[in-house]
Amino acid sequence: MAFELVGPTEQASISLCDELLFDVVGLSALRGPLIARLWKEFYDGPSFTPEEARGLADELKALLEVLRSKPELPLAAWNARPPAYRSHCEPPRPGDLARKCGELIAVCEGA
Repeated sequence: MAFELVGPTEQASISLCDELLFDVVGLSALRGPLIARLWKEFYDGPSFTPEEARGLADELKALLEVLRSKPELPLAAWNARPPAYRSHCEPPRPGDLARKCGELIAVCEGA
């Protein structure tokens, strides 16, 4: 199931396979309360005020830096997932999660 993050002019989805973003946050020990809230409320359709969206963009930028500085983390996150997940989602290709993070940042900055 995909989650749609919708802003006034942009939108991006987070698919099942993109959920590795949240795992990378945990593996990197990145502190991101808004990212944590997004994950906690993921299946309940969370909404964010414009101020929260800007804060989420900042947290996603920090995550993007982690993805760039530690490119091995997405594969480590994939390997830590259960076999059923790994049979459904291919191992992440270099740059895939960074691109997804960039899409999410664009939506949040447009809010």
